Amino acid sequence: MKNIGIIKRISYLLPQQILKNLYSTLIYPYLTYCNLIWTATYPSHLAKLQILQKKALRIITNSSYNTHTKPLFDNLNLLNIEQIKQIQIGELMYRYDKNLLPLAFTSFFSPVTQTILTRNKRSYICPYARTNIRKFSIGYQGPLLWNNLPIPIKNATGFPQFKNFLRAYIKMNV
Repeated sequence: MKNIGIIKRISYLLPQQILKNLYSTLIYPYLTYCNLIWTATYPSHLAKLQILQKKALRIITNSSYNTHTKPLFDNLNLLNIEQIKQIQIGELMYRYDKNLLPLAFTSFFSPVTQTILTRNKRSYICPYARTNIRKFSIGYQGPLLWNNLPIPIKNATGFPQFKNFLRAYIKMNV
């Protein structure tokens, strides 16, 4: 990615906060655009992209090439590719659950049908997936993530509050 090269060439001139802003401007949009689609694959297919993201973090923090990146992600308050995917899936499921999506999505996920109120009353059926390709799909990953979220996150009063709760939960668990 040539944008990492741009950041590398000017990294010695700029403070860390401006380098982080450049990351958010030049690299992060590529990682988030249609993330639900292109990350629905084997982790080995995303390995080169993860290496490039980690390389950018090491440049921003002026760390050596073999520095462990988990503390760097935490210190800069940035998300890795898997966390971005989980957050986008969670946001989609929240919008689906609150009927905030277009009408084309009205029957995309199947709710669990129950006659009595239980703690899982807002759960969705996770379809059977025989192959990994099916397990990578949003139709499988969405209900799986939603059903595993704690009830207080699902019951957030608004979308901004949900996003904050979800981000904190994903950063701790993924």
